[in-house]
Amino acid sequence: MLLGAFSVSGVAQTATYHLHREASTLTAADDKLLTAGPDAASLAITTALTGKVAGEYLIKEFETQTGVPATAGAIPSGSTLTFNLFMRKTANVGTVFPRAKIRLNNATGTLLCTATGTTALTTTVAKRTISCTTTADIAMTATDRFYLWVGVNLTATSTSTFNGELDVEGTLNGNFDSTIVLPLGTPAPSITSLTPATGAVGTSVVIAGTNFRATQGTSKVTFNGITSTPTVWSATSITAPVPTGATTGPVVITVGGQASNASTFTVTPAPAITSLAPNTGAIGSVVTITGTNFGPSQGNGSVKFGTVVATVSSWSPTSIVATVPTGAVTGSVVVTAAGGVSSAGVTFTVTAAPAITSVAPAGPGTERSHQRKRCGDRCRRHFQQRRAFQSAEPRRTGRGSNRLCRRHGDRDDTCDCCVLNFGGQRTAAGFRVFW
Repeated sequence: MLLGAFSVSGVAQTATYHLHREASTLTAADDKLLTAGPDAASLAITTALTGKVAGEYLIKEFETQTGVPATAGAIPSGSTLTFNLFMRKTANVGTVFPRAKIRLNNATGTLLCTATGTTALTTTVAKRTISCTTTADIAMTATDRFYLWVGVNLTATSTSTFNGELDVEGTLNGNFDSTIVLPLGTPAPSITSLTPATGAVGTSVVIAGTNFRATQGTSKVTFNGITSTPTVWSATSITAPVPTGATTGPVVITVGGQASNASTFTVTPAPAITSLAPNTGAIGSVVTITGTNFGPSQGNGSVKFGTVVATVSSWSPTSIVATVPTGAVTGSVVVTAAGGVSSAGVTFTVTAAPAITSVAPAGPGTERSHQRKRCGDRCRRHFQQRRAFQSAEPRRTGRGSNRLCRRHGDRDDTCDCCVLNFGGQRTAAGFRVFW
């Protein structure tokens, strides 16, 4: 069981190991360093300090077993190692501080770092948390193991009898479960994409990939050899600006002394607007912005009319189509390419929308009256031709029978003509006129 491990993209970056009381299968004098928790009662391990001169003294050595941790790669310089050790001195004499070291494989292997506590031990068993950081990149192979040295640093001696004590096992994450948290080697970083992959100096570029490790530490990003200063760093994503002096070429990430694959970034001048068509119009007008270095796609780029962001319907390296947004006023149009670099402004004049002040003829009512007159004239002529009667008006007038009526629909080329009797009821003597 791996407790306290932190994993990103399937590769653990740290591992927690518990100090056990059982002997190692590799070195008889050492005890086991395991990812599994306590499996036995607690044990106090001591070293005699009576009459010793100032200096460091070993209490116990521990080691991981064959095939652990099995992580080939590198531990970057600046990585932190943390030791949580239950310790004390057995008598209230002398001055001693907790100390721990980590090496690769054995007592003579590559030293990662040495941690020494700043608070002296007392006669009460207590968990002492101490830490140290690597000062160089540590290369690891798949067969490398960890070796732990735990002891004390004696600064004030005494001839009275006393010991330095380390307690192990007991209750998981409680008394007296001494543990250490170590960084693991990870493979070389790998870049999978740059967003955007083209832009001017100052463009903010998101670099996606794997094995970047959770924090930057001493790792770095370069654009064709020029070092950038990242603003965001995680195990799978880095955000870094194109540095001053960078030219088109490879982006490379170096973690723990291991360089990634190269991914090409094309450095261009800043975006520039050459024309607006039209350069004046109302809210809602569609404007074509022509220029250079806008980038192949919008991405997180934008177009602003003054301070108001416009809706973009088309984007290419040399042409953008945008709609004048609500709230825009006369002012500068600015294009910001993906990555955050902006063009100089070009003036667009916002005008009022067109408005109707009058209609000649005066609208549908007037036109309808003209239609009615034409329809009435035609009904009258047709009735006269058929000698139905001699009414001069195309609507109900006077008394008597054979009064003329007509009905006008939506069409202006059709009239329905009829005859009304004395009661005003329509008779069957009607017909339709077309023209």
